[in-house]
Amino acid sequence: MTDEERKTRINYHMYTTCEGIAEHAERIVALEELCADMWRLLYHWLFRAKEVPYDELNAVADRMDELGIPRGQ
Repeated sequence: MTDEERKTRINYHMYTTCEGIAEHAERIVALEELCADMWRLLYHWLFRAKEVPYDELNAVADRMDELGIPRGQ
């Protein structure tokens, strides 16, 4: 993410969503859970079967979409 993209996302969360502290806290926890699951999938791919279970990968992608996280290419 570039600095400009980061500034745009921060502006969006601060001024566009009108979320309160509780909503921000819920989003942070959801992001923490997503990161933990992504790490588990990466570990599985790198050190175990060399093949990521696609149903789990799709579930992670769906959660990213729900959180509005753009998928990097």
